[in-house]
Amino acid sequence: MVVQLLGLYESSLQSVLVTEYLSGGDLVTRTASDDFTLTERKCQIFMRQVVRGIQFIHSKRIIHLDLKPFNIIFANPNDDYNLRIIDFGLAEQLPGWDTKIKMKMCGTLEYMSPEVMDCKFACPASDMWGIGVISYLLVSGGLSPFWAGNRYRTMAKTLSCEYSFDAQNFNNISQNAKDFISSLLVLDPEERMTASDCLAHPWLTDNRVYVEVLHTLETAWMKGILARRRWHRWYHAIVAMNRMRKMSADNR
Repeated sequence: MVVQLLGLYESSLQSVLVTEYLSGGDLVTRTASDDFTLTERKCQIFMRQVVRGIQFIHSKRIIHLDLKPFNIIFANPNDDYNLRIIDFGLAEQLPGWDTKIKMKMCGTLEYMSPEVMDCKFACPASDMWGIGVISYLLVSGGLSPFWAGNRYRTMAKTLSCEYSFDAQNFNNISQNAKDFISSLLVLDPEERMTASDCLAHPWLTDNRVYVEVLHTLETAWMKGILARRRWHRWYHAIVAMNRMRKMSADNR
């Protein structure tokens, strides 16, 4: 459920981490593919694995703080049952059980919990908010619950916990799925489900086969998320290039 570290090599100038090779692509890239059929049943399978991974790292008093679909990778191209959580660059070790740590804003805006966005604190419940956002995005076929077109509107929606299930994308989604998400996207961190609570929730424990969860979900919005990610990468690359040019000119 969590990427495996195989080795650490250090020199005087750099450190190199060697991890297992994950060739299956991230959660968005996989589900956005034209030849992939996304159903609520598959969303359940994915999220059960992710929650188990979070339960494991929380048991070690570690919080991830950057949970998003791009940090959830399939180990193999044709296997839906072997997911890994990656990118622990922002992770924090908690000093004790059920503790909160002072935290500046960190992570990816549309998946960030309100308490971290407000620079108050971070705790295991901050990761559970991210689980809720990812679940919403998956079952809706790519709708992001708090993304509002720009940074400031997205922050306003997050800090007021403003989201709904009114979109047509949710017409064929089970009530259990909506209840699962609603129990995570809660402003008060103490009211959110823990990882253990999630694994006991009916949405992740109900394995009955019924029409709702087998309905094929429309994933056109997933392609929009990929496009937005490419735009952000292009923007940051241009900013970095301009900064290097300026530094080079200043040193002449």
